[in-house]
Amino acid sequence: MAVAANSVAVIDPKTNSLVRDDWVIWLTSYVKGQLWRVDPSLSSVTATIPVGRGALGLAADRDGIWVANSLDGTVTRVDPQTNKPVATIGLGHLPSWVAVGGRVWVSVQR
Repeated sequence: MAVAANSVAVIDPKTNSLVRDDWVIWLTSYVKGQLWRVDPSLSSVTATIPVGRGALGLAADRDGIWVANSLDGTVTRVDPQTNKPVATIGLGHLPSWVAVGGRVWVSVQR
């Protein structure tokens, strides 16, 4: 995903999530099952990380980037220093969204 300077990209909230910290924008691709690391100063993807089918919900905290993989029934934690998945947790149900705040909270469909 590349966005030209001084342009606007549309993010479909039905198939993508976006989280921004001070230096990085994190974006999911539901269709590709990927997490993209975007450098806003370059307006380009600097890392493409496979996380799981139906990557949708997204949250970030000091422990990592958390992605709810709605078609796999998993949540994946990605290390933002290495841009690699470090844990994938099976839930037994289909997750939609994830939030962090001392713990990881996941909404699931039964």
